[in-house]
Parts: sequence; structure tokens; C-alpha cells
Amino acid sequence: MTYRDNPLSPGGGIAEPPGPAGHAAPPPQPTELPLPGDPPETQATQETQATQENTSTTETAKEEASKLTHEARRQVRDLTGQTRDELASQARQQKDRAVGGLRALSDELRSMSGSTEQSGMAGDLAQEAARRTGDFAGWLDSREPSELIDEVRTFARQRPGLFLTLAAGAGVLAGRLTRGMTQAASPQDTSS
Repeated sequence: MTYRDNPLSPGGGIAEPPGPAGHAAPPPQPTELPLPGDPPETQATQETQATQENTSTTETAKEEASKLTHEARRQVRDLTGQTRDELASQARQQKDRAVGGLRALSDELRSMSGSTEQSGMAGDLAQEAARRTGDFAGWLDSREPSELIDEVRTFARQRPGLFLTLAAGAGVLAGRLTRGMTQAASPQDTSS
């Protein structure tokens, strides 16, 4: 008897009976591509095995690609949600800061109108400005940032000329206030 390795179990082997005239049987040939002289059954079997191996590899690649695509989509969805939450949080903080500033301005205008000794036109204007500023602060406080954006869009569609004029005026006012604050904060040397 001769001993030959079993390809199905690594390190294992099987015993073979001796071939004719006491010689060992020839070892089996590895699976190869069909040759022109092979019988048709062998060719069909080899082609079927190759097709099955290719199909198995293709299916595995498809499954892995599908898993990878699913994971990438989930991560993008999570990142988008986190970004949206962060932006909403920052918008709320900015809105709350603006409401606080408007309320402080309203309180200052009220104190100005109450401290004037004459109840003339300047006092009335200061009271009216304090009331309107307070009302606007309340209106702003009662809305979410997304609602504010929708309201601004609606106003811009309905009255584009007025919207652009107000935006330009707000820009000029913000620039002047910023310049005034920076000049007041930095001491100027007037001895030249």
C-alpha cells in the first residue's frame, strides 16, 4: 500500500492499494482547465466547478459591498443629524442672545423715557421705541430659528424691495455700531 495526501484535510492522508504489478497508483492530477482531448463530461464538470467558484466569489463581493454601502449611509445619516442638531443649538443660542440684547435695549429706553423731566415728544418717542422693542423681543423669543427663517423668506418674497432696503439699513447700522464699539474700547492718543 502507498500513502497519499488527502487534499480535503490538511496533513491527513489516505492509504491506496497498490496498482498493477505491485506499483503504487499514480497520484490524481489537480483540477485543470479542460483540454481538447478530455471527455465532454470532464469538461462540463470542470466548467461547472469554475462557474460555481466565480459565482460564490461574486456573491461574497456583492454582500461585502452592500454591507459597506449600508454602513457608509448610516454614518452619513448620523453625521448629518449631528450637524443639524449642532446648528440648531447654535441658532437657538444666537436667538436667545439677540432677545436678551433687545430686552436690555427696551429697558434702557423705558428708563430714558421715565427719567425725562418733560413729557414731550422725545419722551413719547422713547416710550414707543421701548414698547416696540419689547414686543419684538417677545415675538422673537416665541419662535424657533427655523420659523424665523421661514418668516423672513415669506417677507422677502412678498416685498423684495423693502426687504433689500431693510437689509442694507441693518448692515449699515451694524457696521456703525461695531465701529463705535471698537473706537470706544480702544483709547485714542490725542496728544500729537
